[in-house]
Amino acid sequence: MRIFKGAGDWYISFKYEQQPNQTTKKGNIIGVDVGINTLATCSDGTKFANVKAYKQAKKRLTRDRRRVSKKEPGSKNRAKAVKRLAKIHKKVTDIRADALHKLTTWASFKPQHHSDRGFECKWNAQE
Repeated sequence: MRIFKGAGDWYISFKYEQQPNQTTKKGNIIGVDVGINTLATCSDGTKFANVKAYKQAKKRLTRDRRRVSKKEPGSKNRAKAVKRLAKIHKKVTDIRADALHKLTTWASFKPQHHSDRGFECKWNAQE
């Protein structure tokens, strides 16, 4: 078990062993091509736009990096500025992870079921 603090938040991680249960395939098989211009393109023609998390946060990251560099090393103000910068980096990471989670969730279910489940996100699929 490991407990650690990162970007102002506490986390706990631990390992356990479990034998996986074999599941039956219920839906159609689709292929996914992960790319640079689009996050993913499915074999059925569905395209998922790439999340521009870094581009959205670039201005704040630049400003806070500059603030960190202007603080005196070892000072409490520098530590606070570093913590603020780490929170912005964490937010970018969380946005990217959320986009991948939504994509893999979508791919694991039949696409027509998502209208029933209320599948909503900022970067909706483009047909």
